Amino acid sequence: MPYGVPVQISDNILAMMWMKFFAFVCIATIATLTRSRAGAIARSASGASFVSAVIEECTRVVTAAGYPPARAADTAGLVRGLFSQADSTYGPSMLIDMENGRCTEGEHTIGDMAGHAARANVSAPILSAALCNLQVYEINRSDPR
Repeated sequence: MPYGVPVQISDNILAMMWMKFFAFVCIATIATLTRSRAGAIARSASGASFVSAVIEECTRVVTAAGYPPARAADTAGLVRGLFSQADSTYGPSMLIDMENGRCTEGEHTIGDMAGHAARANVSAPILSAALCNLQVYEINRSDPR
């Protein structure tokens, strides 16, 4: 561990990058579409089923893109864990940007995943809703008529 930073060497860096992308898009989709932090989602009656639906949809997309999540159980478990703690104040950076009225990276993340879904002809209504939500947020942020 050079300089106290944990290092992981991979024979398939693209697969690892897709898993990171998968996790971030799941987390950002859940938080920005609900505009809520993890604890509130965990306390909601349909939070767990919504989290599962987002994970399942994103799993279909990354699988169609050629990167089936070999470690999906680990990654999905991480996402589920983040949104299962009722006292959590966790929110991803994209939600924090929204809370503070800043622009987001929604087009570059959720939009990219939605684009992969469209190109692979994978139905992704949750990603589409999240992307629309972020696009409307950006319109209202820059022109709040």
